[in-house]
Amino acid sequence: MKKQICMVLCMVFVLTQMTCIFALLPVSAESQGRGYQIYRANHAITVDGVGDDEDWAELEWSEYFVCSSGAGKEDFTARFKATWAPDAADEQVLNLYFLVEVYGDDTISTRKDWAGDVIRFDIDDGSTYFWSGALQIQNTVKDNVSNTTGSFSYGIVDERSQEENKYTVELCHPIEKVDRLLFDIWVQDNTAADLTSTSPRVRYSWNGMVDGGEADPPTGIGRIANEKGEIDMNADVLLNNGDQTIGSLYKEADGTVVLPACEVFGTLIGWKNSAGELYPVGGTYVVNGTEQVVLSAVVLANHIFELKEGASILMEKPTALRFEAKQDASFETLLGSALQESGAVMVQTDMLTDAILADNGFSPEELDAAQIAYDRIAFDESEESEAYYILKEGITDTSVSYSVCLYVTVKFFDDSVQSIAIANYSAEDHARSVSMVAAAALDDRASVRAEENGIKYQFEIENFSFSPYTKEQNALLEEFQEA
Repeated sequence: MKKQICMVLCMVFVLTQMTCIFALLPVSAESQGRGYQIYRANHAITVDGVGDDEDWAELEWSEYFVCSSGAGKEDFTARFKATWAPDAADEQVLNLYFLVEVYGDDTISTRKDWAGDVIRFDIDDGSTYFWSGALQIQNTVKDNVSNTTGSFSYGIVDERSQEENKYTVELCHPIEKVDRLLFDIWVQDNTAADLTSTSPRVRYSWNGMVDGGEADPPTGIGRIANEKGEIDMNADVLLNNGDQTIGSLYKEADGTVVLPACEVFGTLIGWKNSAGELYPVGGTYVVNGTEQVVLSAVVLANHIFELKEGASILMEKPTALRFEAKQDASFETLLGSALQESGAVMVQTDMLTDAILADNGFSPEELDAAQIAYDRIAFDESEESEAYYILKEGITDTSVSYSVCLYVTVKFFDDSVQSIAIANYSAEDHARSVSMVAAAALDDRASVRAEENGIKYQFEIENFSFSPYTKEQNALLEEFQEA
């Protein structure tokens, strides 16, 4: 439910930084919201670029990379596999292995060093320095070579002179032991005879990365898992998420299976069969006949239905707190006729227990069961807008923190209806009080201009900049933050 209201926007913590990051990406390079289960290797991996080790044959490929910069070629494809193994010398370290396969790189540079043809791995491994895994393999795709440099090793097999125009790269990179990491990979095709400042080049990446580094951080999610050996590819039912098989089930004597809550990269809405019928998590599915059944996870990725970081406040008394949500254009296509409603719930933060937040979200049904009072806002899908606002009006106690979580209400093929919390809530990003926002607004004053839209602001901050607020607004913010 949208309302137009005069507010001063103040997205606290890192919102300004993140907005700048996304503004640098062209439309074709928007985050794909992709994830990959990185299973433990059961056998040794030889880093030589050949990719014929036993474990590679058992692992699924990632989705094909997207063109993230330049004009891509239809016959150019890139994809990867990943696995890991514990480091023999240090139990706090694990070794990440990647196998990247590239087809269609048929433009041969006249430069013998192959400058410009690059594979880049950006890995945020959660260590004390931000881009510990920003590794580039370049100037080497000219011979079948292997190398060990510093903390990583790689091998390359170049077969571009043959009909398939193919090369493969294998990489090993040790990282601090984690159970989840962010990463992306891009490959660059130097499409000119020589690499000059005016020569065209194209980059393809798994999750839309253009340049890498701190200004263009990786958004692909990798989850370190041990389960691959427990998946039976000959089972009665295979559970797929995109191009990955993430589970297998055996039917009971009556042909039934109970659909599990597998880990996915986003919110698992349910499981869909080949006929497009959607079944709920925890529901029963009947396997008819003896043919193997493949069920696909319907996953609402965070970038498709997203609660933005921070909040804004009404510059009046009593005041109001506003959060903003965003829907991607693919939202309704993904859920189709199963979607009954989308919206948000707002509740006082101190009412939320660890049990309610165990799945990183809270739905109307969960709050009803816990007898917790809340505000429910159903979004109006008939309005042609991708932005939705969640308001708490008439606030007199500016110290009270409110939390917001998105939800969808879905009707399944068996006619059951569920409201499902979107599992991307965090108190750091989605819990705010008026006083918190006011304090952040006052802190942000030094980054704005002294004059805007013909209005001069006369409140000097430190000798070099001015407040963006009127005298009355400035006083109100100071009053709000002192609560």
